[in-house]
Amino acid sequence: MQTPVRGDYGLGLQVTSFYDHRVVDHTGEIGGFAAHVAFYPEDRLFVAVLGNVEDEPVKATACDLAALVFGSQPAVLDRHPLRDGDLSWMDLVTGTYAGQEGEPRTVARDGERLSFRRGSTSYSLIPIGFRVFGVDGSPGLTLTFEGPAGRAAVSCTARSCGRVLFSGKRRAGERDPRHP
Repeated sequence: MQTPVRGDYGLGLQVTSFYDHRVVDHTGEIGGFAAHVAFYPEDRLFVAVLGNVEDEPVKATACDLAALVFGSQPAVLDRHPLRDGDLSWMDLVTGTYAGQEGEPRTVARDGERLSFRRGSTSYSLIPIGFRVFGVDGSPGLTLTFEGPAGRAAVSCTARSCGRVLFSGKRRAGERDPRHP
């Protein structure tokens, strides 16, 4: 079951690495519940997170717990959504970001919501820290935007439990909405 057969997927389990630690894991959900289990064989570490809400970010929480054990990164457990009432900061991350593989990702604002679009598929973004967002419906997936303070983001990185899935720069010619 722990031998990858198709990509990084074994027989019912995903086999990848997390901050250079081999991990065998699986996420599941059923009406009102969610769970994620992760086994790090070489480290003799087993992490299980259970949630009684089906959209609970169980994979992100499991990754944070492992990161605490490994000392690999500051965990996102202490990050909280921004609640200052001023939503203009959202404009600083909107735009189109192009990666090396050519398919752009677009971040758009619709009132009090941000969406992340790849091709015809769109996902809602959930703020979990300054310029750090969770992707609704994708446990463990975060988007981080980099750029100078108070200015538009210049790049975007999508990670799943620390593994970079996409890294792109804001397309040239897009203006900073706050500084024309």
